[in-house]
Amino acid sequence: LEEIDPNNIWNYSVETVEKLLPRLGNKPAVCLSGGIDSQVMVECFLRANAKFDIIVMRFPDDLNLHDIKTAIQFCQARELDYTVIDIDCIQFLSRDLIAFADKYDVSSPQFATHFKMFEKLQELGYTSAVCGGNTALNTVDGWFYPTTKEQSDWRSFSERSNFYVMGDFLSY
Repeated sequence: LEEIDPNNIWNYSVETVEKLLPRLGNKPAVCLSGGIDSQVMVECFLRANAKFDIIVMRFPDDLNLHDIKTAIQFCQARELDYTVIDIDCIQFLSRDLIAFADKYDVSSPQFATHFKMFEKLQELGYTSAVCGGNTALNTVDGWFYPTTKEQSDWRSFSERSNFYVMGDFLSY
């Protein structure tokens, strides 16, 4: 990982978005969980003046109310439009997960639920999805971005669904 000049951090983020844009198609979905990683990602897209839609995933019975409340507050404070995608995670995880996991070769129920949302996004005409993702690890050998099984699952989903997903924008 190269040295990053803290005075130019937003320049790096704009360059990252610009490098990624050709892969995203004409209607990218930027997925906002409400966490700091996805908030920074949205800010990067804004600073790059990119065209994108903000997507917030909602579970039934307020199961992820804390997350979506933060995501919506973030959007409202910046006067940003957003779309809420409802996923019945209880039904999905209890009835549909095994077939879905086999279809996309995904090992994580958490990521499979995201992939269910990506299927919905594709049905709605979106050309790609971007998520905040992982951050660098500081080790005795320096900073690096680990390749994880989950990152392989993102790639596998993209290949099998013909829908581009950047699952770890912060490591791009």
